[in-house]
Amino acid sequence: GEDPMEAALRELSEETGLTANNIFSIGDLYTTPALIDEVIYMYLATDLSQGEQHLDEDEFINTVKIPLEKAVEMVMNGEIRDSKTQIMILKAERYLNNK
Repeated sequence: GEDPMEAALRELSEETGLTANNIFSIGDLYTTPALIDEVIYMYLATDLSQGEQHLDEDEFINTVKIPLEKAVEMVMNGEIRDSKTQIMILKAERYLNNK
């Protein structure tokens, strides 16, 4: 029942320690529409400030900063294989380069 944008901001802070001065939706997607009705909401956060992670006890996340151009290259050469991540990277690149 949590608002998707509020969830995105919370997860950004918890998992990366980042806070965003700007965040906006760049769409949503169905993970497996033939089987379940799960929706993933995609947000692009900009003008970021670094803080500290606030991970749950059972979470172990190491963040790595990768330039967007490198991330697109990693999608295109198969290094990033997760479909959700691929879509988000490609949509973010398209949006940021067509501003």
